[in-house]
Amino acid sequence: MSNSKKVLGWALLSLGVLIILTGFLSFANAATNFNLFGGAMSMALFFVGGIFIIIGGLLVFFMHVGKVHSHLAEQTAPGIEKTSEALGRGLKKGFKGKK
Repeated sequence: MSNSKKVLGWALLSLGVLIILTGFLSFANAATNFNLFGGAMSMALFFVGGIFIIIGGLLVFFMHVGKVHSHLAEQTAPGIEKTSEALGRGLKKGFKGKK
């Protein structure tokens, strides 16, 4: 299931880039020929391509963010544990000394 979402995300991202490039080429062609409809069509292609890029990018991001965060938590947990133990001992000492 998650593999299909990852493939769908990359496909939407690639499709969005292709649509935006097509819109850019259409806009450049319309600008040289003074074609108003071509300019409007290229703006619509920019909009649709941008939506595909956003949806595809979010799918790819959410498929990878879990792996990255679990690896990050795995690597930082020992350091956080040692730091919190040292802080706890220091606070315990500090409060006992101020009685």
